[in-house]
Amino acid sequence: MFDDFALKMSDKWHVYAMDTRGCGDSDWSRDGYSVQAFASDVAAFVQKLGIYPINYFGHSQASRVGMALGAYYGQMVNRLILGDYGPFPDPSPKDKATAMQRLFQRTDGL
Repeated sequence: MFDDFALKMSDKWHVYAMDTRGCGDSDWSRDGYSVQAFASDVAAFVQKLGIYPINYFGHSQASRVGMALGAYYGQMVNRLILGDYGPFPDPSPKDKATAMQRLFQRTDGL
């Protein structure tokens, strides 16, 4: 999917595609796979190449990385284009209970 998208965008933009930790040709990481760690990797990549501020496109997991990138490294980001990031998991038992209650309220009449 991204290869076709990148090809179409490359006539107007410089397009870079990174393999994230543990994906593609990259090595596994002993430091974990948090979105903050992925954002740190993107920031290091961008800084090393000297290509900031960037317009960042992220889909699915990469959109979550983009949110962390903007939050922690906002000075390196010109624009964020984020799609299909899905719901955020919430480990809080109280908020899980609230979400389940709202789900049942919305589906009660089905």
